[in-house]
Amino acid sequence: MNDTLRVILQQIQKENVEISFQFKPDYVTHKLGYYLEKAEIQGANCHSLRKTFGCILLQNNIADLYTVSKLLGHSSIKTTERYYVDLIDENYRDSVNGLDALI
Repeated sequence: MNDTLRVILQQIQKENVEISFQFKPDYVTHKLGYYLEKAEIQGANCHSLRKTFGCILLQNNIADLYTVSKLLGHSSIKTTERYYVDLIDENYRDSVNGLDALI
């Protein structure tokens, strides 16, 4: 959870705001599916958002592979490596190619 979401939730709790829906474990998944279908976006789901989250963190050097693994709740870093190997290889190439600017 980032600071923005934390502040929003604390404000809701502080003001005792009544939430207009009953939160259930699958609520987000079903609601997201509904909106993706309505927007005619095919092939996307909750997992797409997880993958995007991980990709953004790795590609922008916001987090390392270990941190992304923990944030995504993967059972081991090997799982994360398997799904993000292309990005990791790309980051290595970019890092090495960045030496050209220094030399």
